[in-house]
Amino acid sequence: MVISTLPSGVLNLLAANFSGLKKFKPRGTLLDVAYNPWPSDIAKVWSASGSLVISGKEMLIWQALAQIRIFKSGDVQLPLHNEDRVLEAMRAAAQQ
Repeated sequence: MVISTLPSGVLNLLAANFSGLKKFKPRGTLLDVAYNPWPSDIAKVWSASGSLVISGKEMLIWQALAQIRIFKSGDVQLPLHNEDRVLEAMRAAAQQ
């Protein structure tokens, strides 16, 4: 897994260089914490190679869920009632 926590746009030149390489075949998953604009240039290149890319929005969703669990019960391990629906609503909101 490769985790990029760099600000949006920082990897654009690198992505442009990678996109011109026919032999560029990343292995593993890319978690790109930059989420605006999405997909980032590096996410596009990574995905075009057939490898999995995860948006920083997904990280934010799970961070928010953990915070809600703590606020609700004081226990980050205790799932929320209807947690699947909460996650679905968060993902829908993140797409807007």
